[in-house]
Amino acid sequence: MGNVFYYTLKTELKNPSEAEDVYKLSNGSISSLMETNNGWVFYKSGSSLSEETDTDTVKEYMLKYELGKIEDYLQQRQKVLKFQII
Repeated sequence: MGNVFYYTLKTELKNPSEAEDVYKLSNGSISSLMETNNGWVFYKSGSSLSEETDTDTVKEYMLKYELGKIEDYLQQRQKVLKFQII
């Protein structure tokens, strides 16, 4: 199946709190059987991605699903900077 990211895993599992159990697995460990929206699965922990890949993935996710939060942050920063300049 390949790498599964936390935010994706939480939406796939019938019990989203089990996503935490998956990400606590030590390298090479296998999870218990878990129910998803498409049936039953188990996960095997592997090596992590590079920091650069992680950063790119988070950026891609934020731009796709959390653009409003980015805009809110930038608007708040604009108010702070404007206040400091005046």
